[in-house]
Amino acid sequence: MGRNFQRGPGDLARVSPVKNADLPDQISPGLIKGAEYTSSAAIVQHAKVIKSLGLQWIGFDFESAAGFGKPEDLANPIAAIRTASNAAHGAGLLFACALDKVLGAQLGAQIATYCDLVNYQGQSLLNTQGVQAYANYVIPLATKSKQLNPDSKVISQISTRAGNLQILQLATNAVIQHVDIIAVWPDVNKTPNTIPEISQYVRWFKTIYHG
Repeated sequence: MGRNFQRGPGDLARVSPVKNADLPDQISPGLIKGAEYTSSAAIVQHAKVIKSLGLQWIGFDFESAAGFGKPEDLANPIAAIRTASNAAHGAGLLFACALDKVLGAQLGAQIATYCDLVNYQGQSLLNTQGVQAYANYVIPLATKSKQLNPDSKVISQISTRAGNLQILQLATNAVIQHVDIIAVWPDVNKTPNTIPEISQYVRWFKTIYHG
C-alpha cells in the first residue's frame, strides 16, 4: 500500500490490487480509498466491485515495461486510458492514471482529459539523475495537465530508493507548488527497512505543508 500526501486535508490510501471485501476495513478511517490495476480490461472488470466495496477511486498503473504493460493497451494507449476512464466514471468512481516515464514522455499531458488524478511517475529520474531532472520532467507535465483539465489533480511520486530523507524533502520542495499530491513509494528491497525514513518524511511534510 502506498500513501499519498496532499497540501490540504484528505490524504489518500492506495492498494494494488483489491483482493477481498474486507480490505477497506484494513485502511485507516478518514482516507480517500482507492485501488490500482495494470490493465484497462481489469478496470472494466472490477470498477463496479470497487464501488460496491465503498472505495472512491480506481487507478490504471500503466507501464511500458515488458511483462507489466499489456500489449493490447500499449498498442493504443489513449484508447486504453479512455476505456478505463469510461468504466471508472460509469461506476461512479474517480479515475486515476499513473504513467511510467516512457509513456509520460510519449503521451504527455493529453491524458489529463480523461483523468481525475494523474501521476507522471518521475521517481526513476530522481533515483538516477537527481532533483533537478525530476523537477524538469514533472513540472511541465503538471502545468499542461492543469491547462487541459483544471479539475484534474496532479500527483508527483517520489521513492525511498532515491537515497535519503533530504533528497525526498528537496524533491518535494521543487515540485509542490505545481502539483496537488505527493505520493511516497517505499523501496521494499532497501536495507535497512524504509519505514522509519517514511515516518520521518511524513512528520516533516505535515509540519511544513499541513501547518
